[in-house]
Amino acid sequence: MSTDSKVSIDNYRKLPQKEVLFKLELHVYIITAIIKSIKDSLGRWKSQAITMKAKMAILKTYALSRLSYHQYIDSLNTDHIEELNNVIKWFLFSSIKHTYIEEKKYRTLMTMDRAFGEWKDGGIKMWDLGMRQVAFKIWNMNRLLEINKNNLNNTLQEWYFEQIRSSDYKSISLRENVDQWKTFRNIFFPQHGKLRTIPDCIRNSKNRPLKLKEIYSLLLSKKFNQIRKTEGQKDLIIRHNINLPIIFQFINQTSHQKGRNTLFRFFSRTLPGINYIRNTQCKICNNRFSDPYIHFFIDCNNIKNIETSIVETINKLSFLKIRHWNLDTMNVSNANKKEKIYINLITIITHQLWIIICYKLFNEDVTKPIPLFDPLIIEKETSNLIKLEKFKVMKKIEQNLNNNNNTNLLKIKFNNFWQSPTNPIPIP
Repeated sequence: MSTDSKVSIDNYRKLPQKEVLFKLELHVYIITAIIKSIKDSLGRWKSQAITMKAKMAILKTYALSRLSYHQYIDSLNTDHIEELNNVIKWFLFSSIKHTYIEEKKYRTLMTMDRAFGEWKDGGIKMWDLGMRQVAFKIWNMNRLLEINKNNLNNTLQEWYFEQIRSSDYKSISLRENVDQWKTFRNIFFPQHGKLRTIPDCIRNSKNRPLKLKEIYSLLLSKKFNQIRKTEGQKDLIIRHNINLPIIFQFINQTSHQKGRNTLFRFFSRTLPGINYIRNTQCKICNNRFSDPYIHFFIDCNNIKNIETSIVETINKLSFLKIRHWNLDTMNVSNANKKEKIYINLITIITHQLWIIICYKLFNEDVTKPIPLFDPLIIEKETSNLIKLEKFKVMKKIEQNLNNNNNTNLLKIKFNNFWQSPTNPIPIP
């Protein structure tokens, strides 16, 4: 080490305690300011996001991403995480009419032991904020080991390794990184060299330093073995033979955004307003029920009165025919994956029924027109969806003009999967 480097390290070593305390206070100030900006941003976006996927995209891209840089170095405390989780619950699950109230504790419709999962498995890919900041610390330490192995340390990093060798830590953030890396190594890579030997970084199967995503996934797999099923979902599996999570794979492949959102929330048991209603009398038909989802979407007289129209609409627009509107009909995993019209038709109808249900249960505006089940609306939505899919395929064909095999395959798939008996529009 050069004399100049030694002097620089001494400067770090002699950092006054008063300055350390100032930096801690500054950290709290910065994190508090970021959280306030997140709340303001989500308040502006609240009315713009309709579907759960849109909300999650906004939440991660325009809000929580603001914390990413700071979480490599600093840590959110328990109060910070609780405050963020509360505003997240409000943004994801409360009505767009409700503004955020600081003092209110909001309820979630999907706890973290379900929300962490992939969409295709019935989760919403929600970040576990506490676990995510642990992953940042582990990645930071692992990267430091890689830099050291390649002899690319700067003066500050030399000072870090001096602390690691002596186990005498002056840097609070370094100590956090070291502790989290050690725990991670002991659990997942016990054969890897211990930190006191200053080993190489932990590497993945491709012999590359572990990515942040890989570290976070390992931590999640340890905390959550699998996505928890609610009592309602267990009932769907046991009593109604619904294949969870396979049904979410089918829902995830549908194209009608609002319909996909409603059917996903039906089977994930996350629809607002009705989720916590149990063992009571229906406000619409006065019959008692135990499961609000099955009652309001299938058994309620409100739906029974239009069942014939629903069945006729599906049989008119789809090659796959049904006899009744029931849970088996809504179970799109019973359909062939190639049957795009049917599974999208179910999502469109489910969303239209949800509009009717919401009006009956929650509407207070007497001037608002009463929504009705209109087969013409369903047919128009389906037709527009087919045209949109055709447009997407035509754009892909334009991009593959020099590849006849790909072009022909795209045409065949569209002509086989996206045709309706009433309005076939094949690509010649």
